[in-house]
Amino acid sequence: MAEMGSKPPGGTLISGDDDSKVYPKIYLTDADTAVVGDHEVGHEVMGTLKVRISSVGKAADGSRDVSLEVLELTLAEEGKSSTAATRMYPTMGGD
Repeated sequence: MAEMGSKPPGGTLISGDDDSKVYPKIYLTDADTAVVGDHEVGHEVMGTLKVRISSVGKAADGSRDVSLEVLELTLAEEGKSSTAATRMYPTMGGD
């Protein structure tokens, strides 16, 4: 059973509802920056990540931390639908 107030695995862990929150960041090098195209700072794009859990820690006070390694990053193309089905099965047609 999930701890009180925690979100279940597989759910939305981060949302843009809290402007004061510090969000995780992904830094891309020259070869990988093409994925964002010509967008300016602040432009929001839907995306999908494939990650691997690289470490899990638990402190004496009971707090936990998890490190994730990004294995794949896919951003939705402008003007294309971004439903869960089209992200999971991009070769099945759709747009």
